[in-house]
Amino acid sequence: MSLVAAKSAVIGTLRHDLFERCLQERDASRRSAVSFIRKIMRDRAETLLGCGITKQSEAFAELMKTVPQIQKFHDTYTSWSTIEKNNINGSYQNGVPKAVLDGMYTSGNTLVSIDDVHSTEEWAMVPELGLKGVVDATILARTMAVNGLDSLSANSGVQESLMPIELKTGHVQNPQQLHLAQLSLYTLMLRARHGSASRGSRPGVIGNSNICDGASISDEEERCAGNGGMLLYLNHEAFLARYVKPMLSEAKTLIGQRNSVVCDLMKASRPRGIRIHYEDDEGNKIIAVKRLVECSPHALVIISTYHQLMFITFNTYTQKI
Repeated sequence: MSLVAAKSAVIGTLRHDLFERCLQERDASRRSAVSFIRKIMRDRAETLLGCGITKQSEAFAELMKTVPQIQKFHDTYTSWSTIEKNNINGSYQNGVPKAVLDGMYTSGNTLVSIDDVHSTEEWAMVPELGLKGVVDATILARTMAVNGLDSLSANSGVQESLMPIELKTGHVQNPQQLHLAQLSLYTLMLRARHGSASRGSRPGVIGNSNICDGASISDEEERCAGNGGMLLYLNHEAFLARYVKPMLSEAKTLIGQRNSVVCDLMKASRPRGIRIHYEDDEGNKIIAVKRLVECSPHALVIISTYHQLMFITFNTYTQKI
């Protein structure tokens, strides 16, 4: 990150760091959060100075405001927090998740329980799809589909699979199409990277012979990814979590848009100029090209608003801003 950045953007980055650290350590207590925040501020000292925050107390106070919302998230969706507090109405009971995660649009509601943290800031590169990006958090979640009446679906079953979390820490907590598209592509990328978990499978339980696309799973590194992800809006005031499960038609549209962006970027990166015809002193014809403009990928992003939404969100495999 540049040393000169907006204060709100820097605070958002620090909130990301704090959320991920609490998730990794399975600890969102106030005492631990204080320790995490101090370490984060030391690591981000240059960035804080670059945005004009010179007092530690200012950054510390902003991050401490977020701690209660992180605690509520842990209490609602993580199995370890529920078990510790012996809350039978929490996210986990007798192997069945209890917390309802509302679905967006065509994505139905699902019961979810976070059992483990696979990674944070996972660098995902999928040449098959021509995409690369960084997933905020990849969790091992126990899920079960429910219908519109919040009762179990007829074909539902408990599934344990990897799920991406896309965290947004801004003031606006209304789900946006751009964020849904971003999480949808991350879901596809994890499935391409880790394999797709079959319905009713439990590939995250080490020691069991579980099925992941026909393969026997006996190692933690071979966990498979589910077909949905969590879009999480979290700031100092509240948090909002939604379940996003991209349909096949939506996935095709996103990949098609990615291909369109790459084609336009390749065209825009070609040098443009004028061709000059003239003769030298001996009468020989000479053709010279005077390069006036060498267009960069940034030019296309500025020109096309729709492509801007897609390209800024997803770094393509062949081009990079």
